[in-house]
Amino acid sequence: MCTCLAFYFLITVIVPRSIVAQLENPADAIETLDWSSKNNLAIGYSLGSIQVLHSSGQVITSLNSGSSTQSIAWSPNGRKLAFANRFGEAWIWDLISSQTIPVPSTMQYVSGLAWNLNGTKLALAGKNGSGSASDNQIQIWDTTSQILSVIKIPFQDADINTVIWNPISANELATGTHSNAVAIWNVSTGDNVRLLHLPENTSVFSMAWKADGTQLAVGSDTGILTLWNTTTWQPITMIIGGTIDDLAWSRDGRLAIANFNSVKVLNTTTQQILQIFPTIMAVNAVAWSYDGNNLIYGGLEGIATTLFLPTMPAR
Repeated sequence: MCTCLAFYFLITVIVPRSIVAQLENPADAIETLDWSSKNNLAIGYSLGSIQVLHSSGQVITSLNSGSSTQSIAWSPNGRKLAFANRFGEAWIWDLISSQTIPVPSTMQYVSGLAWNLNGTKLALAGKNGSGSASDNQIQIWDTTSQILSVIKIPFQDADINTVIWNPISANELATGTHSNAVAIWNVSTGDNVRLLHLPENTSVFSMAWKADGTQLAVGSDTGILTLWNTTTWQPITMIIGGTIDDLAWSRDGRLAIANFNSVKVLNTTTQQILQIFPTIMAVNAVAWSYDGNNLIYGGLEGIATTLFLPTMPAR
């Protein structure tokens, strides 16, 4: 395993910033956000509200999860928005019909959700509240057949923090746990096909799969970033510091890192940090626009801010 200290040359440029969303309640932090392929934004707040708006700032609608919004995710075609609260309730909102449909999840806590590549299956990760050995679960809602299937997590101390679908496989997803492990699952069979380990006493806080499926980025509570080559499954480990609360790939291969009181942009080919954007308070979530020219972030300040970061020319 290669460990590289994060001392890098930074490209100094003036980057335009724009505030696109802010609620009046100063206690209402941004917990999660996502940017759709149709250039729409969804922003989930700690007191349950969800703003759906065009990237220009024009509000499309407001939703409410009834409690802290734990996770939101646009379907790949940008039509459906899935969202879940801390008590395990989940819904799918349709951009065209404006209808909100509940997902028949039996979770009592949802830590993350994600769509598969064709938008037919929604994965929810968390706890079912039974207190049994199978308490930690992935529940898969098939939006076509309307069938809910369950993958039980067989590992001890395997509370799931995050879930993400392989962008080039409709039947493979990854979960990250408190117990320093990333598990790759075959959704069709329910089998664990690969188990990746981080250093001991490390919790997986965030994951992001590169659009072409060739790299899986994993962030931890100890500031360790691991880039797994999904062909060889050889890791490159970098010490970023702080906590890594969220990760997002641009389509040209840059990795955005929500890293405590800053947003960092990493060139994953050279392992160079290209830019650092300090923030007043902790950043919880980051997301790229579909064209890769803009990055949005938000956190404890309750303000969603976009950065204009056009695709870098080949050098």
